[in-house]
Amino acid sequence: MIRRINSVLRQASLVFAGSEALATYARQFNTSNTYVIPTSYERILDPTSNRTVEPITIGWIGNTGNMFFLDMIDEAMAAIQKQFINVRFSVMSGKAPEGLKTRWELVKWSKQAEDSWLRSIDIGLMPLKDDKWSQGKCAFKLLQYMAYGKPVVASAVGANHQAVIEGLSGFLATTTEQWKKSIEKLVSDPALRMTMGRKGLEHFLENYERQHVQKKIQISCMRTIQNTALDEKIDTRPYHKKDIAGSALNRFIRVV
Repeated sequence: MIRRINSVLRQASLVFAGSEALATYARQFNTSNTYVIPTSYERILDPTSNRTVEPITIGWIGNTGNMFFLDMIDEAMAAIQKQFINVRFSVMSGKAPEGLKTRWELVKWSKQAEDSWLRSIDIGLMPLKDDKWSQGKCAFKLLQYMAYGKPVVASAVGANHQAVIEGLSGFLATTTEQWKKSIEKLVSDPALRMTMGRKGLEHFLENYERQHVQKKIQISCMRTIQNTALDEKIDTRPYHKKDIAGSALNRFIRVV
């Protein structure tokens, strides 16, 4: 499978990578035609501002196979839960976490329930292990939180560095103490939650909103097709845009 992927990368006229780590890998096989195009998420028509009522809800969303990431921040979150009686922890997944000190309340995932759950939380979390697998991740959880105007705390790993504007839209954390201090600041300051949530939403709309990303893809595709047409001396004048440079387009389609 890996050999086949590498072969496709070598032959591709255009390669889109969702993170810098993935782009670095792809450029081993296709140096000049690899571009970082971030993962996107839909625009929310009525994103809610952070609530000022209690309890303050700290949330994590993900599949059960990634629930082990919560182990990494359990000590910090348990300390927060003990320190602040007005804080609750909510997880949206297939089952509740097991064997943790932190008490997480489960909301079972469904497409219908996802919207109301994202509106209900006040702070979004994305812990990651600093390994090659996580470095290739594309910060999708953060995009969900940001699209709803929520401040975030995330591991300083991979695409999280680009998704989080440190100190403005949220915090990046590595150590247990950093996780604890970041949450303390947000729990203790409703105005900070509001300000960071708004900044995160702005950052999302400018860089990750689906139509914005689709436009970047469109521009990259047309530029590559036109450049290839010139290299191959294909006369594009008689053709509609969708028919331009057929040989280049065919090579691109194989990758998409």
